[in-house]
Amino acid sequence: MAQSRRVGHNGIPNDVTMTDGVSRMRPEQIAAAVLEAMRNAQSRYPAELARILSETVGDDATTRHILAEAERNFPTAPDDPAQPLPPSPSGANDEFGDDGTIFV
Repeated sequence: MAQSRRVGHNGIPNDVTMTDGVSRMRPEQIAAAVLEAMRNAQSRYPAELARILSETVGDDATTRHILAEAERNFPTAPDDPAQPLPPSPSGANDEFGDDGTIFV
């Protein structure tokens, strides 16, 4: 795994780690991988927030507003990224985990 990320309770990234695998990647590949991983992590925030709110607060105008704002700020990640990563210079096949983690 070249990098991983974590998103906190507010949808803001709180951890990014990278391994030596990034040394085989070009800077633009690293940047693209980090951004994609962040978007994937943040895209799950509204669903988790909805679960928590439904278990603790219930459904009302305020929770609907909070969820609408979360969905606006952290949209669902597209199934097909508009700009896939270029191939790695090592010739290895880059693969992404379901959670947005890149394996090289």
